[in-house]
Amino acid sequence: MENLLTFNLAEKKAIMKMLEIIAISDGRIVSQETKYSAQIAIALGLSAEQSKEISTLNPIACLETLEKMDALSKQKAVAIMMGMVLADDEADNQETAIFSFICYAIKTELPDGSYARILVEHLIRKSYR
Repeated sequence: MENLLTFNLAEKKAIMKMLEIIAISDGRIVSQETKYSAQIAIALGLSAEQSKEISTLNPIACLETLEKMDALSKQKAVAIMMGMVLADDEADNQETAIFSFICYAIKTELPDGSYARILVEHLIRKSYR
């Protein structure tokens, strides 16, 4: 995984808060989401104590933190969040809507290229089940 230690602590916590919000948006947290979240926390260099603080963070303040990041950092954060949307192999409509809102709130584009194609293809397949 690309070096994620370039985010400052507030940005790392804000990213983790957005992962938490995306994961719970469909009303359930599955093991793949828990595993993904743990892997990202490790990749970000967050301690167990710092990870425990995530649930107490104000989501609006976290969005403001992410909005202040430079464009490249936002793209990295969005790619991480996209990973949570796809972590359970179920790109749920609620997760997708929350993810889209986060991108809008932090003033960044939805990802293009392979991530967007994967998401769209998954939603199309899901709609035909």
